[in-house]
Amino acid sequence: MDKHEIASFTRELGERLEIWGASALDRTDWAERFRGFGFHMDCGNSYQERYGLSIDDAEGSRRNLEQVVDIQILGGAAFSKCRYITHWALGGCERELEWLHLALKRLEELAEAEAGSYAI
Repeated sequence: MDKHEIASFTRELGERLEIWGASALDRTDWAERFRGFGFHMDCGNSYQERYGLSIDDAEGSRRNLEQVVDIQILGGAAFSKCRYITHWALGGCERELEWLHLALKRLEELAEAEAGSYAI
């Protein structure tokens, strides 16, 4: 799993979400990219079990996101949230997008930090 690519992808997806909102997910190949990085959807269950945080609680995640250090678990949670937004969310997705923005930013930070630790 190339951490530089993960950081680039999460930054780009976050920027697109800022511009287009939830419709950005209709304009990108996010599912294939998440799968390509080895992330798996599990409705955020692993995230909740490991960190006691919910992918439905942006405020709780905002206060505690620094404790999230597992790229696989966070990537799977973000993948799950994207799928929820595109397949099951009804109406406005602002609350859903708030959590997703936080998660993508943290995922980018973690990937950059790990990529930097492998630099020669």
